[in-house]
Amino acid sequence: MRIYKPFWSYSIHKTEAWLAEMAIKGYELKRFNRVTRSFHFNSSSAKHITYKIGYDRTKLNPISSTLENDGWAFVDQQKSWYILKN
Repeated sequence: MRIYKPFWSYSIHKTEAWLAEMAIKGYELKRFNRVTRSFHFNSSSAKHITYKIGYDRTKLNPISSTLENDGWAFVDQQKSWYILKN
């Protein structure tokens, strides 16, 4: 499923909450496209997932080993924008 969200980057906290609500409804984020402003989901079982959206021009790998040890996983990256889930 693909959902168009034109102004997702103007309110990161609301977008993170929306992604968590989608996971509870059984749609887990697969990838996003910053140019077309669309989010692509896979159907799955309902889960409680916390998402983190970040912007960092300096890092090639947005997830540190400490975050990985705490259960965070990389979802997707588009240029400087990235999304992590836990």
